Amino acid sequence: MGLQWNDERFISELVKASGAGGVKVFLQIRDWALDLSLSPWYGTGQKEGNWYPGSPSMWKKCHLFSVLTTGQLEFWFGELRGVPPLDDRNKRVEILRRLNRIPGITIPGEGADGYPRIPLERLAQTRTLEQFLAVFDWVIDEIRRYEGTAAQSER
Repeated sequence: MGLQWNDERFISELVKASGAGGVKVFLQIRDWALDLSLSPWYGTGQKEGNWYPGSPSMWKKCHLFSVLTTGQLEFWFGELRGVPPLDDRNKRVEILRRLNRIPGITIPGEGADGYPRIPLERLAQTRTLEQFLAVFDWVIDEIRRYEGTAAQSER
């Protein structure tokens, strides 16, 4: 296990891999996560740093995606297989369908079960980033709606 990454160390490495544009995208994604109270955090990788937006689930820690110091954004569909309602493969395929409608993003169908990556720079255009974040707003709404319904049915 490596050292705990933080803002300063992460941004210092990210700028080397993806320049000021990649850092700008990362900071916008980070602000989005903070606005949604997702409790973002950094990983402890030795060579590669990860940043996670935090878990939208009240019941289970889960990762939607991570930003890596290599200038990549990694989707965590493999982990979402265990998070209702995204444990339904059709829901994960719907996420892929929504992401693939965004110019510059192409994730093959098998990505719905894995950890596909895209270059962070593909989100550099304001409209593209807005579309990306809208997809994950929908994902978060789906998780929270499911948890709200499940909690009500337990009463």
